[in-house]
This record gives sequence, structure tokens and C-alpha cells, in this order.
Amino acid sequence: MSFSPRRPSLPVDRRAKVEAAILAATERLLSTGVSFTELGIGQIAAEAGIARPTFYLYFRDKTELMLRLVQMLGLGSFEATSDTPIDLEAITQAYRESIAFFRERKHVMAAIFEVAGYDEAVRQAWESVMDRFVQREVRLLRAEQSAGRTPADLDPETAAEIINWGGSQLIVRQVTSRGPERDESIARELAELQFYGFYRRPAGRGASSPSG
Repeated sequence: MSFSPRRPSLPVDRRAKVEAAILAATERLLSTGVSFTELGIGQIAAEAGIARPTFYLYFRDKTELMLRLVQMLGLGSFEATSDTPIDLEAITQAYRESIAFFRERKHVMAAIFEVAGYDEAVRQAWESVMDRFVQREVRLLRAEQSAGRTPADLDPETAAEIINWGGSQLIVRQVTSRGPERDESIARELAELQFYGFYRRPAGRGASSPSG
């Protein structure tokens, strides 16, 4: 039977300060081009200005550290777009801000997708982040349907998954492997697809035509 020592309780302010230092150190190291897999706990501790054993007072291992990075990134992006009205220019601006947010953290994004490829816990954590976006979109689409502004024949669940999973994949690719030259174009095209393709698409386009 494995045994994990219980981490001692620490003052809240100190815990938050040291955790923030560890997370920031990890981001700095990732920005140098090293992969998360190659990154050692000793390197992270040294960059954060703490002893290696101190790291384990805050994170059990690198997986828990990565899960915190996923949580931090997901919460930041969710809150940044929480009050976007159903308006083309507002949605475009939200995409601009999302692209800028992820571009600033592109090395963290690359690390998340790197680790999610082989770590089930990280993959599920990222899926949970995306599910929050999808469920919010579903609620917005249903509200617009109830108000008669979005066609009744639209499937909110499918539309919400296309908007969020499709958009996020493109944004991740854009910020992790390309320069910013097309950021504005991508923001506008994603916004127009979302607004005209789902929220304000003509009624009846999603319905099956009668045979004969």
C-alpha cells in the first residue's frame, strides 16, 4: 500500500503566495521552450526560489501542478467572457480578448495539450473546462429560442459544442503555432459564424425537407 504524507496546514496568505510563485515559475520555464514532460520539480522549485522539498507542501506532484494550471487558465478565460451580450461586435471583441488571453499564455496551452495526450486526469480537467463553456452556450441559445430570436429548429447542445470545441481548437492552433497576423481575421470569422450561423441563422434551414 502506498502512503502519501499529509501536508501540513499553512497560513492562507503564505500558501497563496508560494503557490502563485510556483505557478509563475512554471510558466516562465515553459516560455523558454522546455516541454512540461522534461521540466523537473527541482527546476521549478529553484525558479520559484524555494527548496525542492517545499514544493511538496503545495503540490503532490507535477500532475497536481498541471491540474492547477488548467483550472487557472479555464477560470480566467471563462470569467473574461461571462458578460458577452448576443451582439456581433460584442462577440467579435470577446474572441479578440480570448485570442489575446491565450496568446499571452500560449506555452501553458501547449503544455496542457501535451500532457492531456497521455494523462487522463489532465484530459478530463480540460474537458470539464470546456463543458462549462458549452453549458453556458446552451443556456444562452435556449434563452434566445424562447425569445423567438434563434430558430426553434436549432439543436442547442450540438450548436454549443461546435461553437466552443471548434473555436477553441482553432484558437489553440493559432496562438501556439502561428504569429498574430491573422488574429483579427480569426476573431471576426468565428464571431460571424457564431452569430449568423447559429444565433441568427434563417429559420427552417436545419429542418429536414419532406420527401416526395
